[in-house]
Amino acid sequence: MNFIELIQNEEYRIFVANRIKDHLKNSEYCFPNKIPSLFKYRAFSQHTVDDLLNKRLTLTSVGNFNDLFDSTIHSNGTAKDIKDIAEQKTKEFEKQFECVGIENIIKHDEWVKLETYRLTQESRLNFRKLDYLSTKASCFSKRNDSILMWSHYSSENTGICIEYDFNELKNKGWIYSALFPVAYSNEPIDLSDLLDQGEQSNDSYQLEKAILCATLCKSKEWEYEHEWRLFWPPVFHDDDYKYLPINININPKRVYLGYHFLKNFFYINNTQDEINMSEDKIKLFIKMLYFLYKEKIPVSIMLPHIGLYKLSFKNLSTKKLMNFMIEQFPEYSSEQMKYYYVCQDCLMDILNE
Repeated sequence: MNFIELIQNEEYRIFVANRIKDHLKNSEYCFPNKIPSLFKYRAFSQHTVDDLLNKRLTLTSVGNFNDLFDSTIHSNGTAKDIKDIAEQKTKEFEKQFECVGIENIIKHDEWVKLETYRLTQESRLNFRKLDYLSTKASCFSKRNDSILMWSHYSSENTGICIEYDFNELKNKGWIYSALFPVAYSNEPIDLSDLLDQGEQSNDSYQLEKAILCATLCKSKEWEYEHEWRLFWPPVFHDDDYKYLPINININPKRVYLGYHFLKNFFYINNTQDEINMSEDKIKLFIKMLYFLYKEKIPVSIMLPHIGLYKLSFKNLSTKKLMNFMIEQFPEYSSEQMKYYYVCQDCLMDILNE
């Protein structure tokens, strides 16, 4: 059974869900039968628009994620744990040699030192194993109104957030089965037993179980993300193969614009390079709007609440927004691009019509 088949296998899924549930000591953790609406925060770029227009997602190697501990396999525990394991294993080795009449062939302390080094090296290799295997994922959130997410993943509120309903997939095959909720805890999940059993057990899927467990477990500090992941198993073993575009063949349910999305079209120093970049982004934005209009995909803009640390969205007519862009930037001229807040106030007026 290959990994794509494995993530659709009920026995495998139950094992991983239960293993994470036991680690969390939370009986509510599970892989739901129905996937909620998921939100993808993105910077506004050519790559983002290309993915949108082509109904695809770009998966990223876990080694490129911003969390140092993301998708890492923790084995053998802390330095003290390693020393204790080395001591125990040394005693086992000595007992075995004693049984065949060989004693004191290696000094006890030297043996412990050698075994400690071996276990430490093994732990380091396991820590980055998923990156080495080129495991990939695409990250989503259950929330579209996270202040931190808009700041961190949508270029300080200048990007977009794309809402997907994966229940609309015509063929609920591997993509639907490869979407999992992330679990958050104060300590990493210990997968030593799965790795040890993988070397000795007839169960050939111990490593695969460890890989998915590691991919879905993160530090509690990231809990605000309410993350789900589209998991791409280690099919390609190439360290240089960091990105993977996959076709999902569904349109977004809605596209949300960051409060400061208009900043993409303004510049500071009035250099020709900045002007050219601004013109390119305006054309790209209008191209995106035309696609959303043609495909009847609703557009909203995120707005701050005065008096609260809170964001909410307001629906915006795609046609009105296209007309607004054409009126505000008719010739992409520098005179039209100097006053960002004047332009933004005009947009707010349209929202209140």
